[in-house]
Amino acid sequence: MINDNSLLLLQDAWRECERHIYHLFYAMLSIRKFMPLTEKSYINLTDEEIQDIDHVILNYRIRWAIAYFQGF
Repeated sequence: MINDNSLLLLQDAWRECERHIYHLFYAMLSIRKFMPLTEKSYINLTDEEIQDIDHVILNYRIRWAIAYFQGF
């Protein structure tokens, strides 16, 4: 049986996962119009589109690393 503290920790983790899924979905929507990325499409990207790609790469690389080193 799960005690109250464990249940609260599980609920917090679940909310965090839902939040990450929401942000990942939004990020993927922001870059889908020029994906898959090719040399030709990269040359024509705006500064804002490059920033969107950088954000996705940096944000999810950091989240992966945190989860990896926490033993997740």
